[in-house]
Amino acid sequence: MGVLLVTADIHGSLSAWIKLSRQLKPGDCLSVAGDLFDTRYGDMASRDFKPDVIRKEFAGLSKSGVSTHYVYGNCDDEHYMEGYGHFTSFVFEGHSYFMSHGHLPLPDTTGTHVIIEGHSHVPFLDTLYGLVFLNPGSPVRPRRSPPSYARVEHGLIRIHDFMSDRVIAETRLPLL
Repeated sequence: MGVLLVTADIHGSLSAWIKLSRQLKPGDCLSVAGDLFDTRYGDMASRDFKPDVIRKEFAGLSKSGVSTHYVYGNCDDEHYMEGYGHFTSFVFEGHSYFMSHGHLPLPDTTGTHVIIEGHSHVPFLDTLYGLVFLNPGSPVRPRRSPPSYARVEHGLIRIHDFMSDRVIAETRLPLL
């Protein structure tokens, strides 16, 4: 099985999108916990703000053999990329994941192994009562931390510094 790449809060940054998406190969999976585009409040004057390019490339990932999961964030206009929601769930390497942006109350997550949320721009990884909580942070607008994203492979979740790729947090997924 491939790698699960987890990110959030890219806010329309083409350079961050390119750096993350170029890590993906056929068989991998990309999960975006909201604010990928930031078409509500985005920095329209920035040369790096390219939500149209990101939307086109995101849509093309499935054609290249990469599976994708996406939820709207509080800065994403739902009409900009229709067909998604504020919550989603999926299975990767036998573990059940539930993902939201983190700005809305969670529904019942019974049966979930990992909860992914963004919104705070602060990376977080912890296990409580056997449930793993993951916030990948933000690769472009970090708060109280380096820019970051997460990778899941071979039963390990690792949060990486976006600039150096150094591992800043790590946990093993529960055995099934």
